[in-house]
Amino acid sequence: MQEKRVCIEIRTTANTMGAYINARLHGASPCETTMLHGRIIKYLCEQEDQDVFQRDIETLLAIRRSTATTILKCMEKNGLITRTGVSGDARLKKLCLTDKARGLHAQITDELESTEALARCGLSTQELDCFFNVLEKVRHNFADARKGERP
Repeated sequence: MQEKRVCIEIRTTANTMGAYINARLHGASPCETTMLHGRIIKYLCEQEDQDVFQRDIETLLAIRRSTATTILKCMEKNGLITRTGVSGDARLKKLCLTDKARGLHAQITDELESTEALARCGLSTQELDCFFNVLEKVRHNFADARKGERP
């Protein structure tokens, strides 16, 4: 039997969950809403009293600027967000939810909570603690490697 590979198992699990969530979100909303769009909408709703910029989304999702640009352009095209200039720096554009996105927020939150419950199904508190500790170590290994440090 071939030894299991950590990276392949994480990627396969993420792909399986992503496909499940995206299918559920498409059923919940008539527009092209993805798992990442849902996370961004949820985050923007939670941060409505603060200005949120593309760099905040990059940090939240741990993605590159080009990836964030593509996602946000799609959300803007689908009428989920607008970008509004801020006084003092013409280059900065804060992200604002549209009424359409606010209307989807409750459905998206319900779907994300339901999916989280499904992922945790049958797992004990100790198993979850161990799982999160292992994931954190794996994440740190890659973060250190990106900085040129050896884990």
